[in-house]
Amino acid sequence: FTIMLRECIPSFAIYEGEVFNRLVNTLSSTIVSDKSSFNYSTGYNGILLKFGVGGVHGCIQNGKYVASEDNMIVDIDIVSMYASIATSLGIKPRHTNQAFIDAMKVVLNERFESLSCNDDTNKGKVVILKQVLNYIYGKTKEEGNMFYDPKYSLDVTIAAQLFMAKFLELLRKRIERVKFLMVNTDSVTFVMKKSQKGELRQNR
Repeated sequence: FTIMLRECIPSFAIYEGEVFNRLVNTLSSTIVSDKSSFNYSTGYNGILLKFGVGGVHGCIQNGKYVASEDNMIVDIDIVSMYASIATSLGIKPRHTNQAFIDAMKVVLNERFESLSCNDDTNKGKVVILKQVLNYIYGKTKEEGNMFYDPKYSLDVTIAAQLFMAKFLELLRKRIERVKFLMVNTDSVTFVMKKSQKGELRQNR
């Protein structure tokens, strides 16, 4: 297969700073095949971020980071990131139709509803539904499977990474002197002032 990554870039991938706009420009001129990959590294606000076909990863230098009287450590994990990105953007394997997206939405919404309940029955359901979503996504990368489509996999992972880049830019803009400790495609850990925790609850 041969995939032009410019076809995987979502419309929201427009940034205020040059760091992530350069990433988008690089993606726009990159072609991935079954014999080649994509790797891109950049520094951002004190952390080295590595983007690739499998997701974005970043970690600050080794050290001991603890909360204090003034600072707090926050860990944000985006629930079912890939499924949420895919359904919200209408991404599906190219040989399927809207029914694929509709089915994914049903499973995703059931997982969200189960997460809002605290009883033991729903805890088990949450785990099972997560496994179902992960299974379907995994099969899109498995040649010979009925869901196989490498373009779908790249559409989702590229969109998820660019969404995380958007989120990092928003955090840096909103939270004074935010310090990123660790970044993954669907999560970020950072240090911030306790006095600014209200900023995390704003809608925009």
